[in-house]
Amino acid sequence: MLLATKSVPKKWIFVKLMSYPSFITLLLSIITYWYKTYKQQAKRVELKRSNLSLDNLRQTSHRALLTPPPSPSSTEFSFTSGKVSARGSKWSTKLMEGVMSAAGIKRKMTISLKNTVLWNPSRDVNTPNHAFHENTIPLLIKWSSSFDIYVIAHTTTPQDKDQIETLLNNSNLFNFIDSRKVLYCSSEQGKLHLIQQIEPSVHIEGGWELEDGSDVVQRLEDTRVIWILPNQKKRELYQHFDIEITDHVLNTSIARI
Repeated sequence: MLLATKSVPKKWIFVKLMSYPSFITLLLSIITYWYKTYKQQAKRVELKRSNLSLDNLRQTSHRALLTPPPSPSSTEFSFTSGKVSARGSKWSTKLMEGVMSAAGIKRKMTISLKNTVLWNPSRDVNTPNHAFHENTIPLLIKWSSSFDIYVIAHTTTPQDKDQIETLLNNSNLFNFIDSRKVLYCSSEQGKLHLIQQIEPSVHIEGGWELEDGSDVVQRLEDTRVIWILPNQKKRELYQHFDIEITDHVLNTSIARI
């Protein structure tokens, strides 16, 4: 008497034969393709993905240093709950980040140094007196194990840039973060351009001496933004918007991971 054998679908045989890393790579490719297609169908404005080398990115940073600040009228805007709540596809972003984490791929992080990691007690922009917030260097070192970190500094004068460079060089950060990924700009518009070129998974924003960073936050629609906003009244004003807002970088959700 012949025993009936249970047929195995060919597609499952194919998956079984694939190695785990190959399957993860295939899954990541499928999700990436779907995510790009979804954004096109939604008619969102998206910059063409650039394969800039670090040298080219630093050239972009140099051009950003030469970019004049926009006029006050050009930076005025009003937050709208609809515009901010339409910030990308959260589900697809989280799914992609999960697959990247499983595959051991570091996600990109951009962090605007001022008012996040650095603080300046001087009220005179032309007389900088920067210092690291307490415990922020260990935090950056911890993040470097999970993120490919790009540091962006909005500088106002050559002295301002020199002081920030000295602080970074005297710390031990460059043992963990690529020094070529420290980028400088002279305006918020230049900073925004750098962030859009890098296309990070996470951006941490704190503004600079004269602005709180709201202009940059409002324009990064497809990026997860963490906004460091010490002013309690402003935090209460923006708390219903679909972004993470906190008073200190040590109190962010990713600092507690």
